[in-house]
Amino acid sequence: MAGAVADAGVKRATNEGAVLTSSEVAALRRAAEGDRRVAALLGKRWAFIDADRLPPEGKVSFGCCRDVSSMTRLVYYSYSQNVAVEVRMKDTNVLSVSPVEGYQPPEGQQDVQRGIELAKADPRLVGKVDQLQGHGLLMQPDRGFFRNEPGYAHRTIWITFSKGHDGDPKYWAVVDLTEDKVLEAGEEPPRS
Repeated sequence: MAGAVADAGVKRATNEGAVLTSSEVAALRRAAEGDRRVAALLGKRWAFIDADRLPPEGKVSFGCCRDVSSMTRLVYYSYSQNVAVEVRMKDTNVLSVSPVEGYQPPEGQQDVQRGIELAKADPRLVGKVDQLQGHGLLMQPDRGFFRNEPGYAHRTIWITFSKGHDGDPKYWAVVDLTEDKVLEAGEEPPRS
């Protein structure tokens, strides 16, 4: 195949300048979250999902000569509005803020943390999961196909509790982050 590399050991060099550092992300978030337009779209309950650099427009160079763009995109999820929110910035200036209807970005750390908090407080799991580690994945509820079903078209996360990353889940919960409540919870059946 043309352009293919036979040696699996060949790797492209990472353009370190294109990767946002944690301090850059923190500065971008401060600027975005302080903007009135962003605050209005996010509402009272929201979570930060991710930030990344946008590629420069026009002719793109490769390798060590790649230009680094000052354009970035921040993605949030507004639980209040039940919509993803995209913020485009140049340096620390907000250029545009827009809702992204119908888009469910991957779960962020805040999504998982809130899901774990709600699951731990649920009466079906209280006292059973304190010594276990919580994990979360974005999901669509099995019974969420009809408009009147709990979790339909909401930001819903599947939370499991296990003894570390390699243990089988012991307990689970389906958490509707839009409504800020646990829909279902229980004990996992034993695995054989």
